[in-house]
Amino acid sequence: MGDATRTPDCREVARVLDRHLRTDTFPLGIRVFRGDEPLPERVRRPWRDMGIKIAICQGIGMARRYGWPWPWAPRT
Repeated sequence: MGDATRTPDCREVARVLDRHLRTDTFPLGIRVFRGDEPLPERVRRPWRDMGIKIAICQGIGMARRYGWPWPWAPRT
């Protein structure tokens, strides 16, 4: 009964998931910023930094594959 109530260790959970799922990329976290809140320095902006326009799905794929943070905003 003691093992059933034990809080799982994050490293152990990650190891088990990696062993069974063998994903090519890491999970993605999303943070929502307020309009007046500054973005972190390391955020890449596709048009400004690379001269390309990308779809949201492409940006999510790049964020997952390379670990790059991307901002999205509605066009005004």
